[in-house]
Amino acid sequence: MTAHEIAEALQGLAATCDDPLTEYLAAPADDDVCVSDAVSYSEAGVLTHDAGFVLRMSNGTEFQVTIVRSR
Repeated sequence: MTAHEIAEALQGLAATCDDPLTEYLAAPADDDVCVSDAVSYSEAGVLTHDAGFVLRMSNGTEFQVTIVRSR
């Protein structure tokens, strides 16, 4: 399995399993921040050859998740 395949699988999980991910990643309950989208680096226009994706939160915050094979 390649880093790009792992990134694609995790991106799909983030995009479709909002409730568990939201509970884990969300800010304190009064903020009601949740994951609104997960897109690949190429879809997001990130200029890199690394495998990864961008998590977009409901409050406009974005996180870049890079996958690096260690062995």
